[in-house]
Amino acid sequence: MGSYVFFVGGSGAKMLEATLHAAAAGVLRHPGAAIRAVIVDLDQTGGNLKRAERLTSLYAQMRACVSAAQAEAEQETDVGFTADFALYRLTAVEEQAMGGILRATAPGDEREIARALYTDYEMEMSYKKGFYGHPNVGAHFFASELPKLPPEHSFSEVMEEIRRELVKGGRPRILLAGSIFGGTGASAIPSIARYIRNLTDENPNPDARRNVGGGAVIGAMLLLPYFATTRGDGVIEASQFEQKAKAALEYYAREGVGYGENKVFNAVYMVGTRDKVVYDYCTGGEGQNNAAHLVDWLGAQAVSHFLTTNPDAYDPQTQDGHYLYNLNLTAPSAEGKTLLTWDSFPDMGLRGGMARLLRAAYALAASYGYPIVRDLSGQKRFFQTQDALTKRYFRRVRADEEREAAVRGFRAAGCYFTEFVRWITEVLITLPPAYVRSNPGEGYAVQLKNGGRVDVPSNALVDGALLALLYKYYMDLPDGRYEAQTPLSGDARQEDIRSLVGGLTGEYTFEALNRSVVSQTSESVSGSTCFETFLSSLLYACSVQGERGV
Repeated sequence: MGSYVFFVGGSGAKMLEATLHAAAAGVLRHPGAAIRAVIVDLDQTGGNLKRAERLTSLYAQMRACVSAAQAEAEQETDVGFTADFALYRLTAVEEQAMGGILRATAPGDEREIARALYTDYEMEMSYKKGFYGHPNVGAHFFASELPKLPPEHSFSEVMEEIRRELVKGGRPRILLAGSIFGGTGASAIPSIARYIRNLTDENPNPDARRNVGGGAVIGAMLLLPYFATTRGDGVIEASQFEQKAKAALEYYAREGVGYGENKVFNAVYMVGTRDKVVYDYCTGGEGQNNAAHLVDWLGAQAVSHFLTTNPDAYDPQTQDGHYLYNLNLTAPSAEGKTLLTWDSFPDMGLRGGMARLLRAAYALAASYGYPIVRDLSGQKRFFQTQDALTKRYFRRVRADEEREAAVRGFRAAGCYFTEFVRWITEVLITLPPAYVRSNPGEGYAVQLKNGGRVDVPSNALVDGALLALLYKYYMDLPDGRYEAQTPLSGDARQEDIRSLVGGLTGEYTFEALNRSVVSQTSESVSGSTCFETFLSSLLYACSVQGERGV
């Protein structure tokens, strides 16, 4: 049974980013075939799209290292990065205004009707960077253009995979994820779902064809309004987000979920918030690089739930399909604070998985990364200090090409942890003020080399002061090059790794980490395998003790 997730629009790209970090943390567990991740966004230059594509590549490199080390290990350990992803795209089509599509696809009378339904601006607008909050334009585009995509198109390839699975009587699991208050997500999710539903006519089982999804298990992860924008040129009106979401919800209530041949979705997830974060107004391109948000994180957990839940559990004929989950926030304080804690989330393994990644990022920044990579890169005499860790993993790496392979591994890790630290910091920065201890404008200020500044709030999830130091270190780290930057300093101490993530018991000093990392057996010889076994051992050492059985 194949698994397919369509990440639609800018919000979909942000959910893909969160999903990859969830997989890295081991929260998303998907053994077997790769998850087909399909990016649907006509804005090829979008900042959030580029971030998601880059992270997909970095995740694949990290997973390859961990998988190679696990294959050589005598005993497999769970250190995350288990789910595999194969990336497909619907990001490039022939640019054409709405009027051109109508002239090519609609008879004369229908074109006249269309002119009454679309404004002059909508008839002539370019969709090179999306649909600018005009889902009516996007809906017509997807309905008319998807069937015309050539067979060699990436989107056509994934559709052919779904069709072949249905022909064999399979039950592909398909989720469409995006927002319903903009343009691309609001128009593409129902259009693509209907397109897939039509493919189910090729299912050889007539009973399956009559069921919801036609034999496929189809879900939707819908983001409700969670942000507003600064004032812009009026192309996108944030004041219309709520009204558009209401109209979309009426559609899903009427036609989207249920039992019968005209229904599409087996399951629908919805995430939103009354407390809106304000993003800078942007109509697309590189400038649309919105910070990560809690709804992305919750959306990723919905992706995990859909992909790992028994499909037979979805039975709209006998169940109403409604399940309400509220974040379990703390009781209101005297200041009106209702803090977000690790206990607020439904997945109890979330804290341990995120803690493992944060600890590994901290360990590399504060101790391991700089001396090892600097020695490997030839900037010092090779392993001048010869401590226990470098003796265990890297002493036998002598040839220049083998050293270069190990350095490339460290740089890939540096790039990944840069993106992870950026992401989790942005999630905290964009939380509603009531969810964190500090008030707006307070917290721990971070001045960056590029002149920017962020304030990391005091919160109940991680130590804000330490995260601020870690954030500055990685944001200033050039292209993952640990050797180009001295170890994390300032108010950071190696022992502080114990308090980096709140609410976890156990001995998490660098001394304990060193003992664990050095205790792992290593027969590595080549530079690449030396780094692979080191990375896997470090992630294991940073795991929650209760989860690793020690």
